[in-house]
Amino acid sequence: MPLILVAAVAVIVVLRGPLPKHSGEVILSGPRAEIRVLRDHRAVLHIYATTDHDLFFAQGYVHAQERFFQMDLSRHMALGRLEELVGESGKESDITVRTMGWRQVAEKEWELLSDEARGFYEAYLHIGKATVAAGQ
Repeated sequence: MPLILVAAVAVIVVLRGPLPKHSGEVILSGPRAEIRVLRDHRAVLHIYATTDHDLFFAQGYVHAQERFFQMDLSRHMALGRLEELVGESGKESDITVRTMGWRQVAEKEWELLSDEARGFYEAYLHIGKATVAAGQ
């Protein structure tokens, strides 16, 4: 009986570990001012930031917490590397995406963005990577 109890506790700890933090305070490097991320009684997020940069930074943080698998799946799909994530079943999608040259199109479009727009994307992506690295 104790072995079953230990196993159950271990499963709960492992499954709850990757869940996002919904309360308390998190100190991160990168924002230019204080950012507040609140949830209302329906768990709808409200992000309050002084600058657009900080708003995108916070949005990246929240997305990385809440939807990391979806973000990673989308990244693999867009790069034509889905097979790395899901195995042989992703091969046909990878061939299509690579044949269509999605990455090259994205790189060309990146150059067409204004410096301000690129800064927003970089703020969003910076915190997403930091969140993953910190395991938050």
